[in-house]
Formats: sequence, C-alpha cells, structure tokens
Amino acid sequence: MNSDSIGDDIEAASQLPRKQDGPHEGSEQDEHKVDGFSSATCTNKMRNKVVLSVSVALLVAVIATSVALSSKAKSTSGASTTGLNEQDAMAVDSSATSFSPKSLSNSQIPPGFDFCETAEACNQRRQQLGFTQYTVSPNLPSMGCFSKGNKAYFGTGGSKAEMTQIDLPGAQNRIWCQKTEDWFVVVNVGEKNVTYLAPFDGIATYSGPHIELSDGTFFELSNLPPDYDDSDWITGVTTLAIPGEAEFNENGTVDMKGISPRFVANVDTKSKSRYEGNKTVLAVRVVAAGNKTTSLDEFSLSDSIFGIGVDKVNLASQYDACSYGKLKFVTAPNRSGRSPDSGNVDIINGVATVRLPSVSVTKGTATMRNAITKELNRIFGTANPNELADYVMYCLPPGTFAAGGTSSKVGYAYYNSWLSVFNDDWCSSVSLQMHEIGHSLNLGHSNEGGVTYEDGSGIMGASYKSSDRPRMCFNAAKSWQTGWYKDKELTINGSGGVTCFNGTLHGIADFPVAKIVLLMVQLGRTDLCVNFNAQRGINQGTQEGGNQVLVVSRPRGKRDSFAESELVAKLSSQQFYDFNEYRISVGNIDTIVGTADVVVLQTDEESCERT
Repeated sequence: MNSDSIGDDIEAASQLPRKQDGPHEGSEQDEHKVDGFSSATCTNKMRNKVVLSVSVALLVAVIATSVALSSKAKSTSGASTTGLNEQDAMAVDSSATSFSPKSLSNSQIPPGFDFCETAEACNQRRQQLGFTQYTVSPNLPSMGCFSKGNKAYFGTGGSKAEMTQIDLPGAQNRIWCQKTEDWFVVVNVGEKNVTYLAPFDGIATYSGPHIELSDGTFFELSNLPPDYDDSDWITGVTTLAIPGEAEFNENGTVDMKGISPRFVANVDTKSKSRYEGNKTVLAVRVVAAGNKTTSLDEFSLSDSIFGIGVDKVNLASQYDACSYGKLKFVTAPNRSGRSPDSGNVDIINGVATVRLPSVSVTKGTATMRNAITKELNRIFGTANPNELADYVMYCLPPGTFAAGGTSSKVGYAYYNSWLSVFNDDWCSSVSLQMHEIGHSLNLGHSNEGGVTYEDGSGIMGASYKSSDRPRMCFNAAKSWQTGWYKDKELTINGSGGVTCFNGTLHGIADFPVAKIVLLMVQLGRTDLCVNFNAQRGINQGTQEGGNQVLVVSRPRGKRDSFAESELVAKLSSQQFYDFNEYRISVGNIDTIVGTADVVVLQTDEESCERT
C-alpha cells in the first residue's frame, strides 16, 4: 500500500460538559444551581493508577466538567483551543515540554512520553490531540500509532520493533502516549462549579473544580493546594491529569492530597455544531431503594419534553421556535438493554427507567447521579451515556436533592456538556428544561444588578415550575451567542466598519419580516448587545422588559464563548443609555407592529444616516 493513500474510518471523538446550576423561581420560590463535574468508574476511595481517555469540552472528546464562575474561571470557548489540521499535527505539551513529532530524530523520545503499544492507548491519545478520524487495521503502511495529515491510525499485527519505529515514511508521524506510572488522565475538565445557596439575596459559595471521567461519572476535586493554577482551564475543553495518589469517594468527591492536577490539553471539537442541527435527548426516570420513584411516568415525561401528546410548549418545540428551525431536539433512538438490577429496559420516545435498589435517595444527588450513569452503561453496554444521546436528563426521585450533594432545589447542568440533573417533576418545567440544556449548550446565566438569574427577559434567568409557561426565548447576549439571527444583526465599532446605527429594530418573533433584530456594539473588552424585547409570539411570556429596548453587556469573546451577561438598561420611548463613547437612544415604539426606532451614536457624532 502506498504510504500516501491511507483509507479513512471516521470515528467521532466524544465531547463532554461541565455542570452549572442556579436559582429558579417557581410556586415555591425554588432556586437552582449548576456545577461542573467529571465522571469515572470508581469505587469508594479507589486509587488505581489507570489511564483514562481525555477530551476537553465544559462538559468534548470524552467528557467535560463545569467550573465555578470565579475570577479565575475561563469560558469554554472564550480562550483559544488546541487543535489539528492537515498542515499542523503538533503534539500536546507534557508539563513544560512542547514538541513536534515531525522534528524528532530516530533516537529521540519526548520527555514524559512513551510508545502507544495498544489500539486503545492510541485511541485515547489521538482524542487528546484532536484527531477526529481514526482507523485500526493490519493493512496499513506502518505499524503502531501514527498520524498523517489530520487523521490518526493504528497498524496492528506488527512486531514490537515495527510498532515502536520512530522514523516513518512519507508524511506519517509517530504519535506518542504519555507515561502512566504516576498519573491517570481525566477527561474534559472545565470551569469551577458555582453553587448558589441563596439566589434571592445573592449569597454564593464556590466549590472545587469538577472533572468527568471516561465512563461519564463526575467528581469534585477537594483538598487542592491553595495556589493551584486553573488559568488555562476551559470548561468542557480542558483535559487534566490526576495524580495516582488521589482518592475517589462514593459521595462524588476526589481527595487530591494537596496535589494540583496537571494541565494536558485544550481541544474543542463541537463549537461549530453546538447551536444547529438535530440533537438527540434521553430523559431517565429512576426507581431507587424503597421504591422511591420519579413522579412522572414515561409517557408524561416524554410529552413534557418532546410534545408527543398534549403538551404543545416544551423543550423541543420552543428551541425549534426560538432558533427558527436551526436547532431541533429529537428523541434518542429506541434501544433495548438489560441488567440484573433494572431487568429489561427500553428507550422509547426518548425516555428510559433505571432501577437502583441499593441506592437510597438519602445519599444525595452526587451519589445518585453517578449510580445512574454506571447503571445506564451496564444496561446498554455503553462506555458513557453520551453514546445514547447528545444530551441526557436525569430526573431524580423526590427527596434526593433535599439529602444534599447540591444546594440547588430544582436542577443543575454542566456547561458545554451532555448531562443535566433535575429534581423530580421539575423535569417537566419547560423553562428549567431550556435553562439547563442552555448550560449544556455553553450558555451562562443572565444577571442584573450583579444578582444571578435576575434578568427575567430570557430563559437563562430564573425558571418556573409550569410545564408550558412562560413561553420565551433568550436575551440579546445569548441570542448573539447562538448565531441564530446573525443574518439580521449589525455590528457597530469605532475602529472602521459600521460606526453608528439609525433604524428600526424588530423583535425576534417577527424575525422572518425583519431587517435588523440585533445590534452588537463592541467597546474594548465589553460587548453591548441591543434588541427590542417584543412581547409577542414565541416571546410572549418574557418576564421582564417586555416591549422595551434592552441593553445587555457581556465580556468580549468569540461568538460561541461562554459568558454570563448583565442587563444594564431597559429603555422605553424617548429614553437613552450612555456607555463610554456611545449613546443608545430610543424613539418611537410600536407595540402593534412590534418595532422600535433606535439610534446608536458615538458621543462625538451628530447624526447617522437612517438604515
């Protein structure tokens, strides 16, 4: 076989998330919290020195975790990521050592690295390096683990000498694996969790970073040194290595013994497809010890999420409406499995029920969450539940949240991840469904006056217990982040391009007939997102700023980067808002047509031609 004509077998690298939760309002003034965690198959205080595949995502190649929104935390896409393309196949650095496999001589092996002697080790390493295509075959021009262009290969059947040969023909490069005597690699680590204990008065506490292991279980890192460095960690994107001395506990924590995790790589493989396409969803009911059971039956749960019966406003319908068909949530594929505890289990209409006869609700959410993950893997023979669906919702039996493991009363999710967790029948709340899946889509909270969840103009503020109300979409910052309206948005900045705006804004409910629905004003390190929050149609249930022009700030970053937002102005007719060198003024507002006349001018400009 010619070395330049290697065939392709594409194997998608799995990506994962981080956990995020926060307060949500309902009939009982409940709150909701979000944390990021990473999962692994571990027994109480397990200390095995194992190699686990790692891919970073705030919860993407194998798993991701959420990190608290502290001043140290980074957004999943706000920082640059490490990837590979046809021209550049650089290996990820080990500690402080960076190297290019192409530059090594026959006698050189990178410090801290060794040969990948199995197809499994090669598969784990290529995921870390960002190769999304992987082929295992005895009919390859080279043996062992290697790359060519943006593809990775493992040639089987050769001798050890052939599988460890350094010089390879043509454009092939040897892929090196990290030594594993003292470290095992954890998948997808992300931002630190933020736990909101009292959202109504703004009290918050920060938990430690969370990690997700390759089997989909999540753990919180504890007993870290006070000076540990998380400056390069990106939720759902970062891969960390955890020391072998670390002790994993049944309650979902890891005792780090005062040792810092080691940064391995940043690889984001799903940002381009996060907000569009068909995404599968699986909802999981639970029967715990003592027959403590999720309140909703399988049909009712499916109806509340996908609208298979009478529920006409649900997760699927409202995301479809808000995105104008760009993002659709559909039921996970039907599938059958079996385990000794759960017996025969079927995924039907996007819902399955697992049985955990030895797990009590008094163990709390972390223990219950990881037990569900392991049981799903056992039932369906998966390595991680994210093989069953793009997004998985755990609907825990009543009493689990009250027992601890989270300060949330209603639910939480992992940023840029696959997993969200709900308190019993809160699984049917359309606003909480959209909010938690929004975190999985890398959307941060919508705040006002420095208070988390206080911006009630969109879904990423507070949540409500109704199964079909309120019917609303996202604030201006989140709308910009998703990119759903980018063909009818305008960017304004003072350094070339468009420097002002004078025209009419429509609300997103009238997007099909609108000329402009969203303005992005770029100001140094801050972006101001401006829209007319028309209270009609798909956004008729907005809880704040209805039929006003809203100004929302967010830190400067890439469009799909994680960021919390701040509602800074609610403008009625003849009102204005000044920020740095810009003034945003509102003229006539027509609630019948659903439009607002808006002018955005630099303070040294006298007028702007009408758009």
